[in-house]
Amino acid sequence: PEGTRHNASEWKIGFHCIALAANVPILPVILDYGRKEIRLTEPLMPSTDAAADLAAILRRYAGVEGRRSERMSAPLRR
Repeated sequence: PEGTRHNASEWKIGFHCIALAANVPILPVILDYGRKEIRLTEPLMPSTDAAADLAAILRRYAGVEGRRSERMSAPLRR
């Protein structure tokens, strides 16, 4: 979600703003290198509370291992 190639300190919310304005759901996709899995999660209809929506998305990534963990964004490393 951060739209970068480095370990961003926080997620940008442009994707949330676009989904909210277009009235379309956000479909988080998980690429879990540790389990060698690609998972599609339940769609999330964005609300006007972006912080709560980002927290809900972040919970879906609990326990996911990236290919290069040192490049994971800070919210995923917590």
